[in-house]
Amino acid sequence: TGLDDHNIKSLAKAMKTNKTMTYLDVDYNKNGNDRMTYLAKALKTNKTIIHLNLDDNKFGNDGMKYLAKALKKNNSITDLRLSGNNISDIGIIYLAEALSMNNSITSLDLENNCIGNNGMKYLADAFQTNNSIAVLDLGRNVIKLEKYCMDHKFILRQGWYINMNWT
Repeated sequence: TGLDDHNIKSLAKAMKTNKTMTYLDVDYNKNGNDRMTYLAKALKTNKTIIHLNLDDNKFGNDGMKYLAKALKKNNSITDLRLSGNNISDIGIIYLAEALSMNNSITSLDLENNCIGNNGMKYLADAFQTNNSIAVLDLGRNVIKLEKYCMDHKFILRQGWYINMNWT
C-alpha cells in the first residue's frame, strides 16, 4: 500500500528534528516525484541518517533532481539505495553533479533503472573528483559495458566493488 501524502509529510517533518534515526527505509512505496520533494527537503538538514533506502519508489528523473539537490548539502548519508526508480541518463546527470560535491556516500545502488552509456559517462566524470564510492551496483540497466569501455576512458579504482550483472 505504501505511505500516503500525510505520512510522507509527517516523516519529513520528523526527519528535520530527529537526532537519533540513522537508518531510513522507505522502499516499495511508489512515492513518485511529488512525495520525493518532502523527503529531499528534510534530507538537506538531517545530519543523522546514514543508510537511506529508497528502492522501488518509481520517482524517476524529476524525483532524482530533488534528491540530488539534497545530496549536495547532506554529508551524513553513506549508504544510498536507489534501485528500481526509473532513473535514466537524464536523472544521472543530476546525481553525478551531486556526487561531484558529496564525499560521504560510500555505497551506491543504482540497480534496475534505465541507465545507459551516457549515464555511465556522467558517473565516470563524477568519480574523477569523488573518491568516496567503494561499492557501486549498476546491475540490470541498459549500459553496454564493452562498447562503453572502448569509447570512453573509465578507470576502476583499486578496492572498488562493482556489480554490473546485465541480466
